[in-house]
Amino acid sequence: DNVDGGQYNIAGANFANNDVKGSQWTAGAGINIAGNKVEGSQIIPILLGINYAAEIEGAQWSMVNVASKVKGFQFGAINYCDELDGLQIGIINIAVQNSLPVMVVVNANW
Repeated sequence: DNVDGGQYNIAGANFANNDVKGSQWTAGAGINIAGNKVEGSQIIPILLGINYAAEIEGAQWSMVNVASKVKGFQFGAINYCDELDGLQIGIINIAVQNSLPVMVVVNANW
């Protein structure tokens, strides 16, 4: 199903089968999953979790962030995407289609 607005948890999982227009937010340890596009954010502020979206326009903030297409920002220990139009900040940043696909600390492409 699509999510318009937000999904919020103390800890656990937020799951949207299709699009998210808004936010998936988990206060504690957990996972945010969007089967398709996120227009907004996926956030686990204490960095104890995983964010996954097929495509994101906005921000992902967690220990591990994964998306096929990123237009925006990823912040976490490990950030991964195929296509990056924005910024990744973390220990390991992977943007497969960049000229330098793996970077430490910062990776960017516009």
